[in-house]
Amino acid sequence: MSAIPRARWLAKKSARGALALGMAASGALALRRMLSPAPRVRVLTYHRFGELARDPFCIGQREFEAQVRFLAERKRAIGLDDLRAFLAGERALEPDSALITIDDGFASTFELALPVLRHHGVPAIAFVTPSAIENPDAPAWEAERYMTWAELAKLAEGGIETGAHGFEHLSLGAMSRAAAKDQGVRARALLEARLGRTVRAFAYPYGTLRDFNADTRQALGEAGYEFVFTSQHGAIHEGMDARELPRVKVENGDSASLFRRLCDGAMDPWRIVDSGLSGLQRPAAAVR
Repeated sequence: MSAIPRARWLAKKSARGALALGMAASGALALRRMLSPAPRVRVLTYHRFGELARDPFCIGQREFEAQVRFLAERKRAIGLDDLRAFLAGERALEPDSALITIDDGFASTFELALPVLRHHGVPAIAFVTPSAIENPDAPAWEAERYMTWAELAKLAEGGIETGAHGFEHLSLGAMSRAAAKDQGVRARALLEARLGRTVRAFAYPYGTLRDFNADTRQALGEAGYEFVFTSQHGAIHEGMDARELPRVKVENGDSASLFRRLCDGAMDPWRIVDSGLSGLQRPAAAVR
């Protein structure tokens, strides 16, 4: 995604800020913790890193470092093993812990995000589309290049786990169950063959309500995935279905205070926007 028009940028930033501020000012977050004190986990979604104005998917390295430091200092950063144990009721976590995920596999994950995560000892998952790796004929969605196989291997050495983002970056919800399973099987097989590591997690390309359903959930389970993530906002609670987990998007232009509130649940109600605008969250041409 490139820079969006200034008016749209300001409108979106205002809406996100107003929601987070309103949740805090109204006491809704405190009331939610009082009424439902059970621990929660939020899975944070990033995409790219760098200095691009009005590109919501591109987070500045300084901002990312501050966000990772915030989680590390409060011992709120977790990995997939922690999430598995939490879902099973086997491990207590810090309140409002967070798992960092990075979609799409672009080079800034290796060049900018990896050094920050490694410095703070924070785990993460990079969701990649293996058919795009070192493939000159792969669709170019962004100006930024895709990571190489060698860079992906170094991510794993630095504590970033690799997950699948489809074999091709296509909507699974528009496919038959057999085709969706094939996307999962091929992605997992190629990643495991090239990296020599087990691939446990899948993140739906796009992840809107049009991109997953009961058939895709079953297909990805049959393909061997333990964890499957959507793009629907919300918190994870003990006992939730590990193959339909929500996430919370982190955007360029989010203030430090908004990020802190986001980690505490202020953006969970954005799920209403996810539901109402699912048809506008990605190009119609992406549904094939």
